[in-house]
Amino acid sequence: MGTDISWRIERKDAEGKWQKVDDAGIDFGWRSYGYFAFLGCDGRNYSKVTPVPGIEDISGENPVDADWNPYDGPSGELFKAISIKALLDFDYEQMMEDRRCMINGDGGSTCAPGDGEKMTYREFLGGGFLDAIKAMAAAGAERLVYDFD
Repeated sequence: MGTDISWRIERKDAEGKWQKVDDAGIDFGWRSYGYFAFLGCDGRNYSKVTPVPGIEDISGENPVDADWNPYDGPSGELFKAISIKALLDFDYEQMMEDRRCMINGDGGSTCAPGDGEKMTYREFLGGGFLDAIKAMAAAGAERLVYDFD
């Protein structure tokens, strides 16, 4: 059993209401516990990654349409949002320690501080993460809305 992400991208309309942006062709919904930890899902944060600043709890907002209700997530967690700008402005060259390791055959383990692999956030997240965020920006999105299930 694993954790997956439910997501959509949005921008404000002329009246200031959030509207869904077409996300066709944006490859972002794959299972990556590193991505999830970076986006604030602590349940599978084996790497002990500090989440990106700027994550908002949006559980009190009303859904914008009936075909996808991001405000009542299957995980029971609060739905979250982060601005695309915050994701683009983050310093991915910062060093971090990936503390996910194999202990007694369990790859979902966390090693002690200092025993992990030091790398940049860019290396940790890989190029696909930033490519997806740039594609969201190019589509006109202002925020990413998501939950983990």
